Amino acid sequence: FCSDQPGGDIHCECPNCYGGVEGTLWTANGRVVPASRSGVLDLTADRFSLDRLEPIRRDSPLIDYQRSSVDAALHVEVEPTTARFSGGFHLHGLTVGHPMLADKPVHDLDVEAELAGVYDAPQRRLTLERGDLVSRGLPLAITGEVGLRGGKTGPDTRRAQPVLSAHLVIPPVPCQQVLAAIPTEMAPYLAGYRMTGTFATDLQLGIDWANLAATIL
Repeated sequence: FCSDQPGGDIHCECPNCYGGVEGTLWTANGRVVPASRSGVLDLTADRFSLDRLEPIRRDSPLIDYQRSSVDAALHVEVEPTTARFSGGFHLHGLTVGHPMLADKPVHDLDVEAELAGVYDAPQRRLTLERGDLVSRGLPLAITGEVGLRGGKTGPDTRRAQPVLSAHLVIPPVPCQQVLAAIPTEMAPYLAGYRMTGTFATDLQLGIDWANLAATIL
């Protein structure tokens, strides 16, 4: 439910909104100005364990979900043609059991992320300006851009095919740190190995579906 506040502000809560889950798991506060087609919204989900989502996760590959927890925060600023967002989430202690992932359930998956970007409505372009993640102690950064079909590319032109660009960077880290970030269940034959040296990655991808011959990797 949402309630109007003085000065055009709004406050929203969502009790029982996750498929019958009891309690309020997230709240939203912000301001909407219809005349200028603008607004600001702050969405917050305080940390809760995934057993709160029992009604909707029964058929999912999640296991030992009572040991897993998640929290998230998102800030959105909307203008007539653009929407900017920033925020982050933390997922701790996740266990996933699925044969496409590993023969045995994969334990202790952890992801922390800080994200920021912008969506341009006329150009139908989503830009991820910041994507800093840490997974099981391994830092990585992802940035990129997706342009959808039909987006404006000039005063009288529109994009005929989608385009994608992405940049993945793992800064120089000890090789043993990378090995430790790989769950044992996914690479059992590497368990117990010790590695020396330094590992780093800088990977760029560019695809224009209107000119696949110019793909960059």
